[in-house]
Amino acid sequence: MSKEPDVVTYYNQTHLGYRLFWNLARTYSMHYGLRDDQHRSHVASVLNLIRVLANTVDINERDEVLDVGCGFGGSSLWLAEHLGCRVTGIDINPTEIAFAQRQARERGLEERARFLEMDYREMDKRLEAEAYTVVWQIETLIYADRRAFAFDAFRRLRENGRIVIADYFSRPRAYNRDEERILDGWVQGWAGKDLITGDQFVRHLDDAGFSDIRFENRNEDVWASSRRMAMVSTLTTPLGRCLQTLGIRTPMQTANSRGAVLQYRGIKRGLWVYGIVSGRKAAE
Repeated sequence: MSKEPDVVTYYNQTHLGYRLFWNLARTYSMHYGLRDDQHRSHVASVLNLIRVLANTVDINERDEVLDVGCGFGGSSLWLAEHLGCRVTGIDINPTEIAFAQRQARERGLEERARFLEMDYREMDKRLEAEAYTVVWQIETLIYADRRAFAFDAFRRLRENGRIVIADYFSRPRAYNRDEERILDGWVQGWAGKDLITGDQFVRHLDDAGFSDIRFENRNEDVWASSRRMAMVSTLTTPLGRCLQTLGIRTPMQTANSRGAVLQYRGIKRGLWVYGIVSGRKAAE
């Protein structure tokens, strides 16, 4: 199975920006944050998304979790440390996997958190069927065949296993040309393919065999994260273009910054939805 080199390159080239402006050293996560009255700071809201997803499917110390697209391991490490469950994190990027493995060793979590360099499309070949009680995924669907992912996730789960996902989805109605330009510039700037609607993804889960499927619109809760991305990128993009002209910054890094501005423009105009999706593999 071939890798997606552009995705790996994208994350390697944008790592420094997230480290500087997303407080990666404290969260080990590059995803949006869910802000509420108890979690108002940036770091608190990013960690709160992990907490909310865990609560959505009632993860506990008896669970075996598969974290698909684990990145630097933020979710996996938090789940292992705070809830005592066992977690397997998989990601295509060897740099991020090495970082996550190092963090697990340094924090004494090696027995509960393991990390494997793996394309998600290799799950059927490299991971045992029905080995997990939870499949977990945050913000990687724009790189995936969503239907294939739903079926692969279903096969990884034991009877009564759960799936929980936080990701961005397109709105259900049509877009005009300007709206398409905003969404395409954002998603392609983040090395992604496209967005699908929440209803489309729910149908994929249903076709795969999941039941009790729920979709929650959490746009209001990610608004602060979305705005933070746009503000930082608006301030740094002019300098970034100059650095690109000098050969110090890459076109991919500039496109990432532009995408950060466009995603905020899109959420303000109601062009996309941040959704939390959950479901269950019912007993046959």
